[in-house]
Amino acid sequence: MATDREANLSATGTGVVADDTAARAGSSSRGSRGLARITVQRRVEWVDTDAAGHHHFSAPLLWVEQAESLLYDRLGIVDFIAASVPRVHFDIDYLARLKYREMFELTLMVERLGRSSLTYRFEIKASGELVARGSLVVVLTRRSDRKASPWPQQVRSILAQAGDQSQ
Repeated sequence: MATDREANLSATGTGVVADDTAARAGSSSRGSRGLARITVQRRVEWVDTDAAGHHHFSAPLLWVEQAESLLYDRLGIVDFIAASVPRVHFDIDYLARLKYREMFELTLMVERLGRSSLTYRFEIKASGELVARGSLVVVLTRRSDRKASPWPQQVRSILAQAGDQSQ
């Protein structure tokens, strides 16, 4: 499982895996193959809070993006992905509040891999309680003209088969 400190550090990626598989999420445990996923532990920092003393409504988007970046790093595709996957949809259900300095766990998992889109599902838990859940959709674009582009087979295989990248 990635730690708060590690979320800001580079990590080594995994090797390339073989072929493409179905692109619907299933459960995957640490060490097993399946759709790419990562769980990180973090603490609610001062900058994450609002005047009411709990997490600001926008903080989960940043936490999800940090987990996404760490996942790409661990998969060894961060240089390919960088600046090429704009967000096209984000939705979240807030179920509970997180207070300043409270520890939480965020799990980000590939749910669906389309031709050029990638849908993530995420859950945020604190002390075993589900705090928030939602999804993020990104689209791979060509750097030259920012148009949607199909995922290369090698990257599709990595996203579809890398399994749990938590350490």
